[in-house]
Amino acid sequence: RSLTPIEASSRLLEDLVATAEHKLHHTPGFAVLAIPSYFGPQAKSWALKAVADGTGLEVGQEEVGHGGGVEVVEDAVAALVCAHYSGAISQKEAFLGKPWLVVDVGGLNAQVSIVGLDPEQGLGVRGNRVSWAVGGEQVDGVLVQWLVEDFKKKNGGLDLGMDYMALERLYEAAEATKQELSSKVSSNVRLPFITADHRGPKHLEATVS
Repeated sequence: RSLTPIEASSRLLEDLVATAEHKLHHTPGFAVLAIPSYFGPQAKSWALKAVADGTGLEVGQEEVGHGGGVEVVEDAVAALVCAHYSGAISQKEAFLGKPWLVVDVGGLNAQVSIVGLDPEQGLGVRGNRVSWAVGGEQVDGVLVQWLVEDFKKKNGGLDLGMDYMALERLYEAAEATKQELSSKVSSNVRLPFITADHRGPKHLEATVS
């Protein structure tokens, strides 16, 4: 049968809890849920319900620190905390200095959040903007367009943009290239037999930096 988004999230969380139980040899009593910074009250409520259904933990601030419960934190805050604990930035830089600008590019959107420490409210998101015109899929599209134009220049005007089979391979290569560029300064794209003309088969080779 079809699953609602909350049911699907609960199934995933059940699996995470089972993994934690296997590693820790006991049931975890506390969960931290990182949510998108643009989530409003209703979206937070849905997310908390999914956590409660999937972990069996009680949802409520009064439970936190008392043997069980769920704490909600915006993902921009989680990113800053992880940067500190991974050694990328010091405690003073992370929490006691100026506010941070956290940029998060996902598959479908990009969000920019200002994260800072407030004496009364603690560490949190002070401002947030989301663009649904920039995301991983859009980055793939830009890379594909660049590969198409580069191939056209090198092969006498041959346009891979009109070849659906070639485009499918190009999008797969673009996603792999994007991922490789997360840890390297350049990526080599090689797609043999990408198309052919009256002179024979053509191969695509390009370097993306």
